[in-house]
Amino acid sequence: WIVLFSLADALPGLARFRLVPFASDTKPAHIVAVHGVLIWATFLAVGEPFGRAVPAAILAAHLLCVLVAGSVAVLRRHDGMVWYTLRAYLQFMGYLAGIAVFHRFKTPASAPWDDIAAGRLVCEVAFGIVAYDFLFSWLHYGMHCRWAKFLDHHQHHQISAFSRRLLAADTVNHGLLDFALQVGVNIVVQNIGVFGMPKHKLARFLHNIVVTGLLVESHAGYDGFWSSHRLYPGVFGGALRHVQHHTKGKEFYQQFFCYLDDYVFA
Repeated sequence: WIVLFSLADALPGLARFRLVPFASDTKPAHIVAVHGVLIWATFLAVGEPFGRAVPAAILAAHLLCVLVAGSVAVLRRHDGMVWYTLRAYLQFMGYLAGIAVFHRFKTPASAPWDDIAAGRLVCEVAFGIVAYDFLFSWLHYGMHCRWAKFLDHHQHHQISAFSRRLLAADTVNHGLLDFALQVGVNIVVQNIGVFGMPKHKLARFLHNIVVTGLLVESHAGYDGFWSSHRLYPGVFGGALRHVQHHTKGKEFYQQFFCYLDDYVFA
C-alpha cells in the first residue's frame, strides 16, 4: 500500500485529488525503491523467509530501478531523506524481529485452514477491523495526554523537512513504544474468535491487508472517489480527518471510523 501511494504521488494527473496540493512529487517513490533494496538484500543475506532465488530476483529489479532513476543521489540531495529511509528499514526489520521473538516464547495459536463460508469470513474480517479501531483509538487518545509523552507519539506527527507534508510512508513512522502498542493490539484482535472457534487463516490474512490499506490510505492524503470517507461518509473518517489530526495534533483520534470521535472524544 505504501508503494502504491508513493508511486501515485509522482503522477501529475492525480493532483486534483490531493488534500495538500502539489503537482507531482517523486521523492516518496525514490524512498520506497531504496527501502526495497535494503529489505530484499537482507532477505537474500539471511536466506529467510523466501530462500535465496526469489530475493535475488526481486533485489536485482530494485537495484535496476534505483540505478536508472538515480534514487541514491535524490536521497542525498534532500535533507533528512537518507535517515528517513534508513529508519523505515530498521523499523520494518524490528517488526519482523519482534514477531520472531514473540513466536519463540509463545507458540502461535493454531488456526483452521479448511473451507470457510462467505458469511463467516465477512463477519470475522469485519469484527477484526472494528475491534482493532476501537481498542487502538483509546490508546491513541491517551497518547495525546500530557502524561503520555514517554510513548514518543510525537515522532509519528513529525513532518519531514524534505516533504513538508504527511506521506504514506509516515504510516510506520513510530516511536518504539507507540509501535509496540499498535502491533500488540493487532495481535490481540487476531486472536479473538467470533464464533467460539479460532479465527480462520484466510480471515487473518485479509484482516492484515485491509487494516494496512486503511491505515496507509488515511496517511496518504488523497480525497478521491475511491477514498473510504467518500465511499462511506460519516462512517469512515479516512484521510479527510486523519490529515487534519496530524496538522492540528488533536481531535479525530480514530484510525478508521467516526463514532468515537463524534460522540465520545468530542
